[in-house]
Amino acid sequence: MNAATASMQGDLVGISTSLCLCVCAAGLFVEAKEQQALHLGQRILARVATHPEITAVQTARAVSCSTRTAEISLERLAAEGFVTSREVHPGVREYSLLG
Repeated sequence: MNAATASMQGDLVGISTSLCLCVCAAGLFVEAKEQQALHLGQRILARVATHPEITAVQTARAVSCSTRTAEISLERLAAEGFVTSREVHPGVREYSLLG
């Protein structure tokens, strides 16, 4: 039974159950997206650890994401103190594990 059917039948329990399921599904979707981002960050950090002086383009290819996504993740990791970066050419940065 969905919310529309429950509403037509005046079934308040059915309506609340349907709405509750929708909210739960939305919450699970958001959690799944957050987990994907976390796993991507871990893959990027692992790649930098095993390939010092790697660029965002090389990282993106290695972990199968866009270059912009890799740049954002690498800059976040640099801001959090996990990696260091240096500009090797105008607009090109290399990343290494901090340590």
